[in-house]
Amino acid sequence: GEERRTLAFFLSDNGLLWGEHRLTGKGVPYDASVRVPLLMTWPGRVDEGVVSRRLVGNIDVAPTILDAAGLQSEQSMDGRSLLTGSARDRILAEMFGSLRDPGLRWASTITKSYQYVEYFDRSDRVTQREYYDLQRDPWQLHNVLGDASETNDPDVRSLSRRLHSDSECAGASCP
Repeated sequence: GEERRTLAFFLSDNGLLWGEHRLTGKGVPYDASVRVPLLMTWPGRVDEGVVSRRLVGNIDVAPTILDAAGLQSEQSMDGRSLLTGSARDRILAEMFGSLRDPGLRWASTITKSYQYVEYFDRSDRVTQREYYDLQRDPWQLHNVLGDASETNDPDVRSLSRRLHSDSECAGASCP
């Protein structure tokens, strides 16, 4: 009878590109690479068949388990319990090297309406920026910052400040 009282998660590693953006593999900030399927079930506690469109991440699993167990972490934890229903307006995605490509470094703010990305060199200097309007371009095919028209560019200075602030924050209030 444990299946009637057990909180269970099904999730995977991040996505794998099979030609999207003319790339294969992992480690890039595009949706096909950073999106992770996540299923949570807890009979009697989590409504069955509900699809949530909240922005969530793997960092939310541990706080959810602690919340379900009625425990508090002794240390500040990034992430939020998925049981509370609190929604974030953005989520931070980062890549700081891999075994195959130690020089691959980027950070990104993802919201429901846009994605902003900064790529870094080994000295942490920004080498490239991308911005995608996810409402008009959900496949991320048109980098607004790379189209040679400044008339549609967002305020990069404020986006960059927010991204750097998000990268340095800690705790449940972080995106």
